[in-house]
Amino acid sequence: MAVLVMLALLSGLATIGLNRLRAATATARESAELADAQFAAAAATAVAQSLLARVRASAGRDMTAIARPIAFTLAGRQVTVRFADAGACFNLNTLAASAVADGAAKSLATLLSGSGLGPVEAARVAAASRAALGGRGILLADPSEWQARVALPPEAFARVRRHLCTLPTMEPAPFNVNALTQEDLPLLLALGLPRERAVQALGNRPEGGWRSMSDFWGREGETNDPADSTARLAGTTSRWYTASVTVETPAFRIERRLLLDSAATPARVARADWLPPERREPAA
Repeated sequence: MAVLVMLALLSGLATIGLNRLRAATATARESAELADAQFAAAAATAVAQSLLARVRASAGRDMTAIARPIAFTLAGRQVTVRFADAGACFNLNTLAASAVADGAAKSLATLLSGSGLGPVEAARVAAASRAALGGRGILLADPSEWQARVALPPEAFARVRRHLCTLPTMEPAPFNVNALTQEDLPLLLALGLPRERAVQALGNRPEGGWRSMSDFWGREGETNDPADSTARLAGTTSRWYTASVTVETPAFRIERRLLLDSAATPARVARADWLPPERREPAA
């Protein structure tokens, strides 16, 4: 009986050991595959940097062409890169520059009011933004930091979030009028464009987009002077783009999101973030 008990015990321990070994082997294999996918995504970042200039040149002013996914194979992994305009927004970090802080706060108040905030609340938030950030030289990494500083309620923040960004510069970053949709009306209002003219501009954009800002302001604006302060806040091309780099493996889907500065060649990575790995279901 003692021998039988000992054999049963050893058999149980052996089974536990084998199960643990299998689990450890599977974990090690998945860790290696995950690391391999992340390496491929990091390598694809360099490809995306080089591709941006070519994509912009071939697409011209056609924003839908810029957004078309680009698929290729890298180190045996399927990679997809998607570009998108990142400059069609109000850069909150312009408030950090003392030279333009007052004008930026005024434009912000107009944008907030055009996004659905009441005039009193829009003025309060703009004043709080000027007090918290104006001329301090502090760059925010995400609009949620601004929300916390100005005590903007979540429901109000949700209404204005799509129009706000935190680009890594204190300079007013002109946004591309050809990238705007009807939902971006508040951005044109923030430029000082009357509502009726802003609606007309978005509804009557020429096929293929505006060729120049002189063309845009000449038809839709209150001035033909490209040196006008409001005209400098918009353009027909973008400097800032996002790129989504996705790598597919049998077990994982890895995504890395980039903010690219196209002023450099190849484009400079200004910000990079990894999304949590997504485990893929095994093929049936």
